[in-house]
Amino acid sequence: MYITGDYLIPRLQGIVHIHKPPLIYWVTALGYRLFGINEWGARVFQGVFALAVLGLIFLFGRKFLGFWSGLFASLVLLLTPGFLGAERNLTTDMLLLFCVTGALTCFFAYLKERKKSYLLFLYFFIALSLITKGPMGVVVIVPVIVTNLAFERRLNLLKNLLSPGGIALAAIISLPWYLLMAIKVPGFIDYIVKVQVLGRITGNGIGHPHPWYYFLGVFPLLTLPWLPFAIARGVRIMRKGKIHSEWGVTLFLLIWAFLPPLIFSLPATKLPLYVLPSLPPVAMLAGKEIDEMLTESKATRLALAPHLYFLLSGLSLLTLPLLSKGHKSAIVKSIPQSFTLPLAAFLLVGGMIGMMRWRNARHTLTTAFLTFSLFLGFLVGSLDKLPLPTVKEVAFRIKTAAPDFCPPIVEEGTVISGLSFYTGCPVYEEKVSRDLRFEEGLTPYVVDLKVLQTIIDKGEQVVLVKKGDLPTGEFPEEEISPLGSNLFFASFDLHRKNYRTFPEGGKGEGTFRSNPSLR
Repeated sequence: MYITGDYLIPRLQGIVHIHKPPLIYWVTALGYRLFGINEWGARVFQGVFALAVLGLIFLFGRKFLGFWSGLFASLVLLLTPGFLGAERNLTTDMLLLFCVTGALTCFFAYLKERKKSYLLFLYFFIALSLITKGPMGVVVIVPVIVTNLAFERRLNLLKNLLSPGGIALAAIISLPWYLLMAIKVPGFIDYIVKVQVLGRITGNGIGHPHPWYYFLGVFPLLTLPWLPFAIARGVRIMRKGKIHSEWGVTLFLLIWAFLPPLIFSLPATKLPLYVLPSLPPVAMLAGKEIDEMLTESKATRLALAPHLYFLLSGLSLLTLPLLSKGHKSAIVKSIPQSFTLPLAAFLLVGGMIGMMRWRNARHTLTTAFLTFSLFLGFLVGSLDKLPLPTVKEVAFRIKTAAPDFCPPIVEEGTVISGLSFYTGCPVYEEKVSRDLRFEEGLTPYVVDLKVLQTIIDKGEQVVLVKKGDLPTGEFPEEEISPLGSNLFFASFDLHRKNYRTFPEGGKGEGTFRSNPSLR
């Protein structure tokens, strides 16, 4: 969008790409304009939205749980693995989390104070969620609101929530893009309904199918080690009943925390960050529990939970090299000991200190925060050692071989958006029929094997990039004839970090002779 100036139709490497609404594209384009086309410009607003979420839960906590509870809630969320992982990825998830957190914060504030301004902001955040990730935000916001009112036997308040002014505001913000896309792109509405909505429910055409119990394992991992504190807080207050002053806010936070994993367990398509909206309420419940433990100065056995987690995680990391020898997973095999051993040391030492001092709430919780801070600090600083899915290394090798110009790069089999970003070169696609549904025939950014063969026969050099292994010496003869020295290969396996580059079967790193172009 930033390059073309077309802020209506999202594109990925020149191809119409409407899998997601445009708000994340607009925000990223603003980052490019302010800071340039680089990693900082691309991701700066991910950090801004993460800080905004931390600010929202601090305000919620301060207003309904107490100042220190809100502060601890922000600190807990900042040290939650799922939150940190989402902040580092340029996806719609952090922006959607901001929208959902804002909407539900405004709903609860309206429920307690009945100010119409809260209701307008509720609809404002709903509108932003619609142009961030379609109905995904509404699928969380509306069930949480209705379920909370049902448990409190206040469903009659639903009519008060249907504010004409709020609905009009949401329509003004979100509907224009959908209407313009329906006019501009034939088949847009059909695609949104059948592929993006129904396809995710049934698993047809979208991918990422997982069993119904998928989030039973994923959700605790994303929220460790703080989930036990949140559960303990919820159980304690629910047992005391409505006579407790915090029964209402605790009920709301419990519904907000545990309803999204239940909702997203129903569709066939599941991804870990679908339950990201549950992290703020878990942090707020845990923050309140930690606040009370510190106030009482005497820890309960619950204080052992994070340290037991640290010890088990540290022991698991120590045994990982032994387990990986016969393990089938490429991810497990490729994690280096230079990464696992320091992490194991942090966790084991912190866990043992915390276990020894667990009866003193201040000591054991301070140890937990410090241990997890060191753990996450080392983790973030050592991400380059992990088998993370990135094509930066492939792009670096291409630019090393062609430092003064951009060779044509052809991706075979899948769209890998990072290549064009990191090389600054045009990237062309082959075998991307799913992404061509809104194009009239082949675009200037798409080639087929016959065109590729013709270009190479003319003596021009091309880089062919393929995810996975490439054949030794030549491409399969049934697809394309041997191409000789004009075809340079860049193959990669994202999880093994196994990169093989130019020329395939040749002598070391290759270089390009001239600046060819695809025609």
